[in-house]
Amino acid sequence: MVFGWGKKKLDENEINVVSKEKHILLSDISNILEEISSVRTKTIMAEVKTFRNKIDSNRKTLLKITKELDGDTLNTEEIDHHLRRLVDRGKSDVLSIIKKECTKNLIEINSFDDVKAFSETVTKMLKRVGDSLGRHSNVIHIFAKKYAKRLKDDLRVMQSDNKEISVLVTNHIDLENKIEKITESVIEYEQFQESLSTLDVRKDNAEKNIQKLIEMNKNIIDEIETLKNSKEYTAYLKIKEEINSFLSVRLEIKNQIDSQFANISRPMNKYIYISSLDKLQKKLLENLINNPIDVLTDENKDGIIQILEAVIKNVKSESISVKNIEKSLNQLNQTISLVDEFIDKINNCSQSKIDAENRLSVFNYANLEKKELDLSKNKNNTSETESELESFEFETGSITDSMSKSIKSIESILNQISAVHYVIALE
Repeated sequence: MVFGWGKKKLDENEINVVSKEKHILLSDISNILEEISSVRTKTIMAEVKTFRNKIDSNRKTLLKITKELDGDTLNTEEIDHHLRRLVDRGKSDVLSIIKKECTKNLIEINSFDDVKAFSETVTKMLKRVGDSLGRHSNVIHIFAKKYAKRLKDDLRVMQSDNKEISVLVTNHIDLENKIEKITESVIEYEQFQESLSTLDVRKDNAEKNIQKLIEMNKNIIDEIETLKNSKEYTAYLKIKEEINSFLSVRLEIKNQIDSQFANISRPMNKYIYISSLDKLQKKLLENLINNPIDVLTDENKDGIIQILEAVIKNVKSESISVKNIEKSLNQLNQTISLVDEFIDKINNCSQSKIDAENRLSVFNYANLEKKELDLSKNKNNTSETESELESFEFETGSITDSMSKSIKSIESILNQISAVHYVIALE
């Protein structure tokens, strides 16, 4: 329970003041904030010094009241001794607290930190005194009634003054916070400016790179066109067509060979299981069955004929069973007679292809291939650099928007703490 007192009602009249407008640069803000902070700090210190003197005077008044109360017996001689003991104890506690709190030295006001410390000290003092009076409210109001109103009035005045000090402190802290916010916004704006400068350099480099790549691409395209319009390139293409035609020739030869060897596949497959061929000969036999064109070479000729003659021998002796011995023998003999022809066809096709490939040197295709690869790389680099440039433009727009918001925020907060309406002109 606290020792209550009434609340002072203040009538506040709002005065509309038209602020004058002043254009400033961002670089001026630091000095403006310093000036505002200095003036407001001096003002609050002067106001709180006045309150300090008033509160100190009120403390002396309280001490005077308590001195009178201390010498007053409160006419407790005729009351019950138990009640008298309670009254004496309450009176003693009130006197002790007030004397203790009102004889402490009050801090001198030389800075805003002193103001905050003073406000905290007074708040604690009033709370302790108020709590003491609250605890012994019945004693004071019943047995020390003539002192109650004086104590109440004096405490009301000090409480009112302390509330005003608290408002001043709160407002000044709010001012400091706003000054700090403005300072942070100015620093942020300057960082945005640095970022924009860096982006401008990067955009300029990207644009130069794009122009350089476009010029390089144009030159490479012209060089490629020159190469492709040359008679050497025309000859090269004709030779490539000729080489491609050998694929058809080889396929035709392969079909002839496959068809011939398909006629003797039955006895050939059976011969694998009854022959006593070495590893190389067995591998040759398997290849003749599966893909004969790959092994029909001058080097393999004798081995192939030996295998075919061995198959003929086993067919004749019926070691290899076939449906029509005479037909199988004719096909095997026919195959032997065609071996030289097949090898010649294969060799002629391969040699013709080699001769044509040797003539490809009429044109340096590796040079054309390199230029086309360079063109492809440059186009990719151009595309990547253009994408980079787009991202730079987007980032620039985003930063510019943030800078505009920062300026508006700085102006808004600055105009909240200043009587002058400031407009920031960008340099």
